[in-house]
Amino acid sequence: MAPDGSVHAGSSQAPEMPGAQRFKVLRKGLRFLRDEYDVFFANQAFTPWLLLGAGIPRSKRVYYIQAYEPDFFLPEALPVHWLLAKLSYFVPAFKIVNSPLYLCYKGIRADHWVPPGIDIKTFHPGPERAHQSGFVIGCIGRDEPEKGIIYVLEAFARLHAGDPRYRLRVAFGNLPTGWEHPAVQIVKVKGDDQLAKFYRSLDVLVAPGTIQHGAVHYPVMEAMACGVPIVTTGYIPANPRNAWIVANRDPAAIAKAVFEIKQGAGVSEKVSQGLVDVTQYSWDIVAERMMVLLQERSA
Repeated sequence: MAPDGSVHAGSSQAPEMPGAQRFKVLRKGLRFLRDEYDVFFANQAFTPWLLLGAGIPRSKRVYYIQAYEPDFFLPEALPVHWLLAKLSYFVPAFKIVNSPLYLCYKGIRADHWVPPGIDIKTFHPGPERAHQSGFVIGCIGRDEPEKGIIYVLEAFARLHAGDPRYRLRVAFGNLPTGWEHPAVQIVKVKGDDQLAKFYRSLDVLVAPGTIQHGAVHYPVMEAMACGVPIVTTGYIPANPRNAWIVANRDPAAIAKAVFEIKQGAGVSEKVSQGLVDVTQYSWDIVAERMMVLLQERSA
């Protein structure tokens, strides 16, 4: 970068490109590389269109579907995004989904599923939290309504009103506009090491998403691998043996589950089971499973 702040060719800091220009550059790069690789991996609803536009042969296209993405775009607000996401599942490609839920889900059809993985060398149990005071509930701060954070906030407010020793820690922030509480702490997290420390600072993690239950959920995996009790509306790898599954959009159910965890009954058993169950999501196991499918496809 020059002293005046401008960016010149060769600088490590490139200016932000608009979406259409970024698409054009990526398509050009893919065309240049299309004869050099056996597999081209699309992993988000707009990326299969890149493979198609770059002329990548169908035999080399792999679409790893991680969610039913049209649900994240309101058709009246973002009609083009919604339509591109919806139609992406019809782009000819070898489709692999990240949970059994999506094998046959709305417009998605796939024959194989491979879960996402986590680094269990980073996400692992640590020393027990130093209980200086209170009982710490945690969640990931997301402002999308379907992430359901409002139901955690309402559950926490109820619990704190009955017992002021409850605390809430929210990673990343993103609280609803105007919502505040003196017993809430926003934790700025950067990188997986800090995220793992955040999980290990909790007495319970709540994952309250409102849609696509049965999908794989990173915070559930990561916190479970850290030995933290989980309350969720139903995301893999949580199940009744290793977590507390609660009704959707129900702050009272969340509060009840958190209270039960605070009482301690069955907590060690479910946490221990979770540590066993989450091992199948370690990077080495997941990578091997994916490579087997890709090699079979290439053969």
